[in-house]
Amino acid sequence: NLDKDAYKARWMNPETKHCLFSLCEGQNPAFTVSVGNQCAMLHGWVADYDGVFTSDIIEAVKSKVLSDRERRVLSMPGCVGVASELVQCAPEYRGIVENLLGRTVIADNLDHGIPIMNEKLLREAMIKCKELDVPISLHEEDKTLIGQNGINTGAISARYGLKGAPREAEISLVKRDIEIAKETGVKLDIQHVSAKETVELIRKARAEGYTNIYGEATPHHFSLTEEAVMKWGPNARMNPPLRSEIDRQAIIQGLKDGTIDMIATDHAPHTKEEKSRPFQDAPSGIIGLETALALGITNLVKPEHLSMPELLAKMTCNPAACFGLDEGCEADPAKAAGHLIKGGPADIVLFDPDEQWTVGDTFASKACNSPFIGESLTGKVKYTICCGKIVYRD
Repeated sequence: NLDKDAYKARWMNPETKHCLFSLCEGQNPAFTVSVGNQCAMLHGWVADYDGVFTSDIIEAVKSKVLSDRERRVLSMPGCVGVASELVQCAPEYRGIVENLLGRTVIADNLDHGIPIMNEKLLREAMIKCKELDVPISLHEEDKTLIGQNGINTGAISARYGLKGAPREAEISLVKRDIEIAKETGVKLDIQHVSAKETVELIRKARAEGYTNIYGEATPHHFSLTEEAVMKWGPNARMNPPLRSEIDRQAIIQGLKDGTIDMIATDHAPHTKEEKSRPFQDAPSGIIGLETALALGITNLVKPEHLSMPELLAKMTCNPAACFGLDEGCEADPAKAAGHLIKGGPADIVLFDPDEQWTVGDTFASKACNSPFIGESLTGKVKYTICCGKIVYRD
């Protein structure tokens, strides 16, 4: 029973904000919302749009007891994933979830990180999103073309004896989904772009007049290539995978010319035990909240690919605009998510753009699955202020 006005209002209420802008995956002990908040605040995140697949939330729902925090998190418009996962795994949880939240679960067939292969379902979802005037965000990988996800098909996957995930798996779904989006008129967000052809497809769609399309890239895709797998093994395994230097440069060019509007972490914590398994048995994903800003400064601003305002826009006001979180802010500054204006939310990050630091092997996160450990980065958060309250200081 999602209503457009309720969707907007929920985002404008400071009581429903928490501190990550990412997609947090896994019913695993490496991530809980409270820990996510801590590692996010430490590195400057003050608002989020995520699918919160966390063990503490799921267990709370199963026990029919929700804290105020957990209820607020599950009530956020981006958090349909937990409800979806529960009602799919065990239909009897549908009534529990609906009673706890006071709303109907409508996203039974949608899962974070699992592409929508059913074209009919996707079209229906796009039509509904168009009616609600909300975007649809898609993870683009055709699983029927993938031999082993998490690693690009090529020389590196061959060394591991794996078929890998070819670029065609991403390209084919992006082509399909752009065409359906054009037909329905929905606002389309292509998540975590990894292939140069995807950048080209988004650019081409805009040139042809479909301006309701957004592109998003992760720090790891503009910072690393598939060569990182040789050094980091499963800690450089993610979906979609790291690809070639040509792809990395295409993503940077897309960020420079505005084809890619947003930078998001795709934060995916996993335990050391999980990431110590053989590559093909380890889960995909890396943590990203605690290195995102510094990677942007180090690999985009310092080499003069982006100006500092351009980088910050891709991490703040651009995502807010994509998801309609700043709608109506001209008349009511309190609705100015992603912006700094008089009378708006006092969500402020103070950072030293020139301070250098080395990524250690311990994080505020409960996980340490990062291929950036030992890297020297530039840009250090000094204060994080959320709703006018200092929630972190260095």
